[in-house]
Amino acid sequence: MIGSNGNGSTPNNGEPFDPTPTDSSPSDDTIRWQKPQDGASAHDREPTVFGQQATRAEDAASTTELSNAPEAPTFVEATQVSPTAEFAHLLDADAGADSLHDELTELLPQAPVAENEANSTPLSAASATPAVPDEAAYKRPRQPHPWYRKPLYIGIAAALALALILAIAIPLVMNLNKAKHGDRLADAYTTALATHDQTWTEERLASIEAISLADTLEEKRDFFTQSMASMKSFDEQCKAVESAAQSMTELQATPMPTLASEPGADASEKYRQAQATASANETKAAAEQELVTKGNEALAALSEFCLTLPQYNTVYNQYLSSLETSLKPTLTLQEGDKVTLEGGKKWTCNSAEGCPDLTDQDNRTKFADAFDASTTTFYSTFSDLAKKQCFLNSMQTVCDAYASEWSAAATSYKAATDSLRNNEPTVEAGSPLYPDFESNVQAASEHVKAGDAKVAEAWKGIDPDATDQDKTGWQSRSLKRILSGHQDALTGCVNAVRQAAAT
Repeated sequence: MIGSNGNGSTPNNGEPFDPTPTDSSPSDDTIRWQKPQDGASAHDREPTVFGQQATRAEDAASTTELSNAPEAPTFVEATQVSPTAEFAHLLDADAGADSLHDELTELLPQAPVAENEANSTPLSAASATPAVPDEAAYKRPRQPHPWYRKPLYIGIAAALALALILAIAIPLVMNLNKAKHGDRLADAYTTALATHDQTWTEERLASIEAISLADTLEEKRDFFTQSMASMKSFDEQCKAVESAAQSMTELQATPMPTLASEPGADASEKYRQAQATASANETKAAAEQELVTKGNEALAALSEFCLTLPQYNTVYNQYLSSLETSLKPTLTLQEGDKVTLEGGKKWTCNSAEGCPDLTDQDNRTKFADAFDASTTTFYSTFSDLAKKQCFLNSMQTVCDAYASEWSAAATSYKAATDSLRNNEPTVEAGSPLYPDFESNVQAASEHVKAGDAKVAEAWKGIDPDATDQDKTGWQSRSLKRILSGHQDALTGCVNAVRQAAAT
């Protein structure tokens, strides 16, 4: 290092500069170069020491001692003035610029390294090549924070950690919630299934198929002309139909439950078990639904017949009763009896049931009233019933035929009785006593026959197997087939439910 002896000679008596200190202990004072005064030579520059500065005014002994002492390595703190800035004006000076540059290059190390002051290692001669002072070389570099410790990266790391936690926690919580929801759905299904099984019992199924309504019908001329014994059995079977309808209502109110399907519910083990149960019950559910659908149709038809047949039978029975109690007493003449008319003419009764004495006004009126109460009322009431309430909905065309022709017959019968009330007998040989009565009764009879023909035609259109219409009881036999079809439908559906439950 250049000293301040003022004679321009190199320190250490001309020996090459050795920056290695004689004492391994670091110097308490760190030496730095002070900016030279204007016009001063390179040899006039004075070193600056922290806490003190050597000047020419100091005594020569101190200067000599300082210049001859081995120089310790320089340690520059980051807060010192930049050497580059201090020497900048020297590099531009006119005199001695090149030599000063070279001298500085030789004297200053290129990359001085300051280690811990307590463990500093002397620089080797090989590494002591002077270099141009550089600001960065004389500053203690501030070690930057590692990239992962910078606030931005710490925030990003925290956000990523939170995102990772949420990515794991949210699906887990959602899965747990879905599992709980699936448990609730499974529990609801299991409860509903238990209620279903408690309702769909063998007792109710047996009551649905325990119907034999068709077997109660007697094969009479007309289906509605059933005897009292037949109607008693019919009523008992209608009670069975009513019981079956009640059972069907209870079954229909408790159908096979369905397992609610919602996304994620299968995260529940209970829900997956409920799914397996529901899948196994699909066949049974279909069979039960068919029983409800077809069973209700069949029971509706049977119930309807239970309601209507007694009404038709009652109309017929009232007719029979009126014939016996009202009309028959007015038939005072027996078959073969003769009545003497005006002018000595005779009128003979030729009816096996007997004849009324139409020569007497009171007898004519009684007969007319009794005829209306029985025959006229029967055809009128029957046609109105057929028009308003058919005995089976499926037989509506048959009922229409009854209503149209038998209503006309009732009108003709009424005209016949009116002729008796309003006219005197005709006394002519070979002529009826009341021609209008006879003609109207004949017209009514033709309407009844026409009605029977139309009924047979319409009936065959509904039941093609009704081909024995020329034999007594064909209507009852046809109704037995129709009613048995409904009963068989019930039995078949009930058996299907049983078989599905057994698998």
